Amino acid sequence: MATVAAERAVRLSGLALGLVAAGLLVAGWRMPPGSGALGADVAISVAPTGELALAPSGRLLSAAGLVPGTAASVRRGAVAVRNTTGTTLDVSLRALPSTGALDGLLHVAVAANGATLYEGPLAGIRRWSPRAFALRRGETARLAMAVWIPDGRGGAYRGRVDDLTVELRPAPRGSA
Repeated sequence: MATVAAERAVRLSGLALGLVAAGLLVAGWRMPPGSGALGADVAISVAPTGELALAPSGRLLSAAGLVPGTAASVRRGAVAVRNTTGTTLDVSLRALPSTGALDGLLHVAVAANGATLYEGPLAGIRRWSPRAFALRRGETARLAMAVWIPDGRGGAYRGRVDDLTVELRPAPRGSA
């Protein structure tokens, strides 16, 4: 009789332990709660040219969850651009978005070796930059970009996604 009671107690203890383990596993597999704030997502890549070498090549920056107005929401990226030709080049640029979803919302700043080439709304850099930067033969410049959404944009940015391709246009010095 004592062994039957002991066996029953062991089985109930095993069942209880199994249920606790299963509960812990289910709780561990839950998706963590989100912040509840949906931002804008932007990915920027630089298109290679035959005259300019890029390091690193490909993606310049990825910015997920951009929201207006905080310093933490400014995203930055940079790439080294090297002149592989035997002549001095003047390099201008433009950014071609995959959609127009962020044209009036997203602001962009572009600089080469610290000199500003463009700063303003994304829509304004669809055209070739009014300023170019010079690269002597074999010279390398640091091309830096920053993107942000300024204050006062309401909620129009929420859930918007865009992929930007930055095109570089090298021209021999004095050819324009």
